[in-house]
Amino acid sequence: MDERVAALRAQADALCDAGDFVAARAAYDQVLAIAPADLLAIYNSGFCALRLGAAAEARRCFERVAAAYPMVIQAWTGLAEALQQQRAFAAAEAAARRALALQPGHVPAWLGLGNALKGLGRNGAAVDAYRRAGAMDTGNFDARFNLGVALADQMASQEAAAAFEAALALRPDHAEARLSLAFEYLRQGDFERGWCRHEARLARGIVPARSEPLWDGHPGPGTLLLFGEQGLGDVLQFVRYARSAAARGWRIVVEAPAPLVRLLADGADGVDAAYALRAAPGPVDAWRPLMSLPLVFGTSLTTVPTDLPYLRVPDPVRRSWHDAVPPVGPAAAMTVGLVWAGAPRPEVRPHNDMDRRRSIPLPALSPVLTVPGVHFVSLQHGAARGELADPAVAGRLLDPMDGVADFADTAALVEQVDLVISVDTAVVHLAGGLGKPVWVLSRFDACWRWLEHAETSPWYPQARVFHQPRPGDWASVITRVAEALQREVTSLRRSP
Repeated sequence: MDERVAALRAQADALCDAGDFVAARAAYDQVLAIAPADLLAIYNSGFCALRLGAAAEARRCFERVAAAYPMVIQAWTGLAEALQQQRAFAAAEAAARRALALQPGHVPAWLGLGNALKGLGRNGAAVDAYRRAGAMDTGNFDARFNLGVALADQMASQEAAAAFEAALALRPDHAEARLSLAFEYLRQGDFERGWCRHEARLARGIVPARSEPLWDGHPGPGTLLLFGEQGLGDVLQFVRYARSAAARGWRIVVEAPAPLVRLLADGADGVDAAYALRAAPGPVDAWRPLMSLPLVFGTSLTTVPTDLPYLRVPDPVRRSWHDAVPPVGPAAAMTVGLVWAGAPRPEVRPHNDMDRRRSIPLPALSPVLTVPGVHFVSLQHGAARGELADPAVAGRLLDPMDGVADFADTAALVEQVDLVISVDTAVVHLAGGLGKPVWVLSRFDACWRWLEHAETSPWYPQARVFHQPRPGDWASVITRVAEALQREVTSLRRSP
């Protein structure tokens, strides 16, 4: 071997071992500029590309190695991982199985197979693959953690919790495993064990650090900042605690995403002022992320604050939307607001994947939309509004959303309907906080806040939850909702 190539490769290997994948990849490129057929450098360059998220380049590297040395198992496991990152799950499964054909006891190949099967939606088979990997290597963190994720997607909450506990036994400080375990405890209604572990989410860096003291529940006086982290629905759900904090003598300031500011500033009980994220004037005397307040107040399943409403439509907003939803005519018994899709956020892959599972094409809701005696109003934001023009549903919903600028406007519309039916979006929490009856159409791998298989909610006593019985099965949910809605109409018409 050329001494210069050997020296460059040794340098690249050292950088790779140190975790400096950018510099290592550049060094491997230097090797390949001199020796373009150096398959070890090609493989290692692919490994670095994987760690850097450059899946396409990693795939090309591993394909070259696998073509030249098809008996090298690491080429197939690397290729499986690169294909999985590219969401080419069927090809990733094939590559992982090629690796297992070479060595049936190869743990990375079983992990790669599990990842591919999970991507294909075959969670039962993925669980089996992760179990095989864990049985072969009892100290493998990924086998335990990935098993927990797959079991959680199957709504096997107790088994998922056990898997996450096993993962944490190997890596006690792993924030994502701790947070995943928190979700399973919360899903089971075990709030005591759930809220404390839920603090692990702060390690994600979503909440910026502040210099003021972290509020522990002690009484005021002073100004307490509540930081509205994560999604719009999270803020709407947990701002209910502002009232409890204010009762301890604090002036309450909330930072929240801009679409919520007007509603929170003038329509949230206990809130004295609201500002867009990171725009609140400082300093304040203490602060706390909103989603940490259940821990501060020691909330259990039976002590959730449910004095509704805690959200109200500001008077000027109510006046500007007066009669936006016309009263029902003699042929209708009730008015129903409808939301069928969430925000897709394609730039955030996990969120986009979840949104695909929670959203419903509007035409699929035709059995609900054809229930006689119901006047439907669209409360839908975003691109999904375009589905209103679909011939299968055209003309069946009033769409007043053109003038909606934020959630204060949407709240004014919600106030004018009798019932909100929505997939699991922020509008559910808006309706819930306003005290409006709300029906939640929940995907199979339901969010922890709807509990495990529960049809009611500890957060919103007036809510009803319709869970998918199987992944992707919206048809049975829609049938049940249509039947329940027909019963509501019949009951109303029988009322004096």
